[in-house]
Amino acid sequence: MKQPDVNLVLNEALSKLQAGEPMDQVLAECGEFSAELAPLLETARWLRQSDQRTVPRAAVARSRACFLRAADARAIRTSASFQRLHLALNLAVILAIVAGAVFFTGLRSASALPGQTLYPMKLALEQAQLAFASSDPAGKLLLEETFDQRRVDEAVRLVELGSGQPVNFAGFLSGGGDQPWVVGGIPLQLDAEQRGVAQKLAGSYIEVHGQVQSDGQVQVNALQLRFFDLRGVLADHEGERWAVSGIWVSITDQTQVDRPPAAGQKVRITAIRPSVDDFLALSMRLNDGRGGKLPDRTLPAPSSESERQEKTPGAKISPGPTRGDESGGNPEPGTNETRPSGEDPREKTRPPDSTATPDDPGQLFLTPMPSPMLEP
Repeated sequence: MKQPDVNLVLNEALSKLQAGEPMDQVLAECGEFSAELAPLLETARWLRQSDQRTVPRAAVARSRACFLRAADARAIRTSASFQRLHLALNLAVILAIVAGAVFFTGLRSASALPGQTLYPMKLALEQAQLAFASSDPAGKLLLEETFDQRRVDEAVRLVELGSGQPVNFAGFLSGGGDQPWVVGGIPLQLDAEQRGVAQKLAGSYIEVHGQVQSDGQVQVNALQLRFFDLRGVLADHEGERWAVSGIWVSITDQTQVDRPPAAGQKVRITAIRPSVDDFLALSMRLNDGRGGKLPDRTLPAPSSESERQEKTPGAKISPGPTRGDESGGNPEPGTNETRPSGEDPREKTRPPDSTATPDDPGQLFLTPMPSPMLEP
């Protein structure tokens, strides 16, 4: 239904006042514009009741034109405000529809399995949750465990359906001997080489990449240790075990560090999980507590036969140079340079190490290697 124009209502009201109709009746007939036009009509009535013989007709015309302009301006302001309100309401409705669509799509994707249309949406929502939990290491770890259990549940469901879909899941590796190797209750089908690797990884938290078989097993394509990215602040410690934002981590002589850890330092740790209640740090980056990273004082490992394999899978340890290794070095092959005995030109260019001592036995620095993966 078309709304009446305020200008037309004002003109009709002025005509009725000029015809002698009472003010109350005129305002009542103005309807929804009565409150808005009341001041203008009161002024018009006052002018009508004054001595019209002393008021020029031109002044009356100007006053009436002024009233009309004021009414037009008020109508424009009201219309603009209404349009802004209408736009805001439309935007709110659109956002509500989009949020509802995302919400219900997320609900539907929660039960999606690998290979189904909504499964990528499910993984994307999980990654978003992990990103929001990055400031809470303990909470992020719980989320990772929850999502890992989802992958196991998905693999179990695919086994029940007899689907030959590729799967990826993680958990603690158990079994061996006369028992089948199992991760998260799912039996693994391993070849001879993979069984040898499984013996070394027994009890550790690993990732499995494979394919569901009709007999209920998962034929393994690759096994690898799960690396955990832990960030937080070093707190209390018990021997080699340190609390990092509520998570206990073992920091050993084989952990790659740039200096001894101290309480209150911000750290970023790459760790593995050799058992249910233990994290083992492979490398640790320390910050100075003000957000800046400490200078890296790790020296390059010498190219000698002294390198050896560390017991931890996927890691290699090499001894750092000791104080005695820095003196009396031989010339590099292919050069004719001769030096006085006992003089090492590197001592002229290397700044003195204020922290090392002649009795410093050297440190062991562990370099994380790519996760051990076996292809069938």
